[in-house]
Amino acid sequence: STVGDVWVSAVGNDGNTGGVSDPFLTLTKALKVCGCSDNSVKVDAGSYADDDLSISASNFTIQGAGIDLVTFDGDTDASSAERFMTVNIDATSFKVSDMTIQNMDVAGDGGAFNLTTSGSVTLQDIMFNICQTTNASDGGAVYVSSTSTATIDRCKFKANYSFATSTADGSAIANDGTATIQNSLFYDNNCGSTSSNGHIYSTGTTNIYNCTFTENLASVPEVYIVGGTT
Repeated sequence: STVGDVWVSAVGNDGNTGGVSDPFLTLTKALKVCGCSDNSVKVDAGSYADDDLSISASNFTIQGAGIDLVTFDGDTDASSAERFMTVNIDATSFKVSDMTIQNMDVAGDGGAFNLTTSGSVTLQDIMFNICQTTNASDGGAVYVSSTSTATIDRCKFKANYSFATSTADGSAIANDGTATIQNSLFYDNNCGSTSSNGHIYSTGTTNIYNCTFTENLASVPEVYIVGGTT
């Protein structure tokens, strides 16, 4: 194994060491143990209840076993409102891949991810399913702040939602920073209010390549650009 790797498994135990043959049960525990720079977490197939996570590490990777094999489900714990993860200002060169994130909702920007880093984040091979903001906030699934640079690649956005107000923007993604969105699918997302909300909403620099938008609700056009560049 690579030095710094920690493993998580649905049949693990948080009293374990986190090794490949002695994995933790939760991502929460793994991040407490190895949530510093130049480490990685490998998540085995299964369903997990982790949410309200926060990361400040650089050169850090969280890799699931596959988009259809690993699910982080916000409805499996007692909390009625949860975001999957906040990526803090110090978390540069951070990557999450190969999992499904679903049933996340929060009274703030980014139902699944709130990217506030001053560096770069890569989200790859992730299904975002039924993630939402629950007040006049932006980015039902992902919010990219003005200081952040995000690459969103080979992701699927299904049934995400921005709250039913004209000031809640981006049912799937809201970008105030720099975002490259590529090879991704957007379907059944709902802006909830006016046509100006957008399924991708941008005031920053947005590059979109080879993406498909189909059967989304309540926004024409699908991508709404307020400012910045595209």
